[in-house]
Amino acid sequence: MIKLAEIYSSIQNEIKELKSTNTKRFTLQISANDYKSLFLLFAEKHLLLNYKSNEKYIIDNLNRDLINDIYYYLTASDKGTLDPDKGLIIVGGFGTGKTTILMIIKDIIEALTLKRVTFMSSLSLPEHIKNNGLEFYYKRPMIVDEIGREVKVIKDFGTEKHPLIELLTQRYNNKALTFGTSNYSYEDLSEMYGTYIAERLREMCNIKELKGQSKRK
Repeated sequence: MIKLAEIYSSIQNEIKELKSTNTKRFTLQISANDYKSLFLLFAEKHLLLNYKSNEKYIIDNLNRDLINDIYYYLTASDKGTLDPDKGLIIVGGFGTGKTTILMIIKDIIEALTLKRVTFMSSLSLPEHIKNNGLEFYYKRPMIVDEIGREVKVIKDFGTEKHPLIELLTQRYNNKALTFGTSNYSYEDLSEMYGTYIAERLREMCNIKELKGQSKRK
């Protein structure tokens, strides 16, 4: 005889477990003013380290809304437009500052949570696979820079493999936190990887455009 009380209890436990794995990814405790100060400080460090530039990072009309949205995102606020349960992919033209913003996010997350975020250029993906194996990157929080510029197909003992597609698919299956940049629009990426992968990408990540001219000199 089926015992409804046992079934009821079992379903309640399953719901509880599902809720525990569906929590917002970020609940950073930081004020808006402290966030802005920290953002600009890490921006200065990034420009010095990567571009040997002494110029100050400028928050302007082109990046202000995204930077503010990232604050709400990192603090799991309902005020922003980004879903804190997803990752973030910034698309836009060459040199608009997409990678810089994601590197600053990386620094802020690591500083406030002590959790490491792995950075990888899509161009070096074959080398990373060779050194560490693709499985190494299935679950860890990570940034994939320049999505769309990578080698699309590699040979593994005569077998063709699509490393980025496999990586994104496995990260989707594992609900892994994924950040990325691309010089291609979502529509371009959909044509490049197919509708299936593009839809998975949208399910796992917020996709935001950063407009503007190249800031590189």
